[in-house]
Amino acid sequence: MENTTEIGTSNSDSNGSFNSISPSAQKQSLPPNTHKYKPWAIWVGCCVLEFIGQGLEGNTRGQFYHSLRAAFHAKQDQVSLIVTFQLIATVVILIVAGNLLEKINVKLLLSVCIGGSAICYLCCYFVTSLWQMYVIFFINGLFYTIPLILAPTILLSNWFAEKFGTVLSLMFAFTAFGGTIFQPLAVVVIEHFGWRGGYIAIGLAFAICLLPFTLFVLKFKPDRAKGEYAWGEENLLANMPSAKKGKQRKHSLNPDIGLTTKQAFTSGIFVVVVLMVIFFEGVRGFDSYMQPYQRTAGLSAITAASICSFAEIGSLVDKTYGGYLLDKLNTNLAVAILAVPGILGWIGLLSTHYYPVAVASAFFAGSGTGTLGLIVPWVTRQAFGGKEYSVIYSRISIAGYGMVALCTEFYGWLYDILGKTYKPVLVIVICCFGLAAITACIVFANRPMKKLEAQEREREAEELREAEQEAASEIQAEA
Repeated sequence: MENTTEIGTSNSDSNGSFNSISPSAQKQSLPPNTHKYKPWAIWVGCCVLEFIGQGLEGNTRGQFYHSLRAAFHAKQDQVSLIVTFQLIATVVILIVAGNLLEKINVKLLLSVCIGGSAICYLCCYFVTSLWQMYVIFFINGLFYTIPLILAPTILLSNWFAEKFGTVLSLMFAFTAFGGTIFQPLAVVVIEHFGWRGGYIAIGLAFAICLLPFTLFVLKFKPDRAKGEYAWGEENLLANMPSAKKGKQRKHSLNPDIGLTTKQAFTSGIFVVVVLMVIFFEGVRGFDSYMQPYQRTAGLSAITAASICSFAEIGSLVDKTYGGYLLDKLNTNLAVAILAVPGILGWIGLLSTHYYPVAVASAFFAGSGTGTLGLIVPWVTRQAFGGKEYSVIYSRISIAGYGMVALCTEFYGWLYDILGKTYKPVLVIVICCFGLAAITACIVFANRPMKKLEAQEREREAEELREAEQEAASEIQAEA
């Protein structure tokens, strides 16, 4: 049996204001939901991408710095330039990444990218000079960006009309879980097999663990004609007056409703969104220096890595429940609850290397950084909706990863010219952290979707009044 559903979608008039299709909108016959748990299969695939991709590759970059400096007799900023080249390539590919996801079969696109990234890591085994690493990691940046940075968030946005904050939070928790495991493991692998063996291990992990999911599991968006729906989408598509259905969840979003790319980019709040991303990435630019920072106090590689692992544990804990708080609480309150421990943790890391304090500080600093990473995509979707989220988020990410590229090199340069110390860098990180949390609250309070949401509520109220008037007329006619 088919379900007949009245679908309300948004459009805009010549002044850019939003209007929903009237209650007399065209009826569409939709098949029943025959793939009820498909969104959760997509979620599992995205979690694996985060666990192996960001959890392994993103969280172990700093573990290679010491060995690379010794192997090539290089300064810190020369070695960190490897990551800078990778992030420059990320910025370049993000210009077109959102459109590529829209137009190219996702299974093919992600599989080619994962395969290419795996080959890049395997090629590191044959490197004899730093300039070769620059070339390899620039190419790698072109490959790994779409499947590991952009696709997981966008796929979840397309497949979850409800619980987006929660599933996003749990997915990012796998990044932290991966970092907790792989940071000390990377030290052990590098000590036994050298930095070349470490890169070989990453390449093999990409090929063996990620390709099966990109080839057979992941899909860009639901196909309603085949009975596929985003989680919670059926309730939103029913589009009945609010009095005749349960109260809509506070942060539920119809994936077909939102601002166009042009409307988002020309809205005043877009500048604040970009600032939010820049401030957050100013914090994340220090990620690869966490382990080298602890080494400056004379700690062993494995001890410094254990402190980094506690940062990942903190990120894991915060990401596990952070999305739930964002879904359930007032956003300003949720951001405060999640961000205050983080800024205290960074202050603790600046103040001392005493191991018990450093462990606790790393835990709270990691929890705060993990929260900011969750807030950015969540607030962006709440601000602009899901209609063209893939393109909007990819373009916003350009500013973020451009900032990471600059900070990665800038922080290494500051370390070299300021007498081999990271203290001034940590002061910058603390300032960026506080500003990132503040701008996130500003964005949500002034989100353009608030206007559209108000119009949707007004339309539903009008439908309810018309239904009540029609029912009253029928009663009078019968009388």
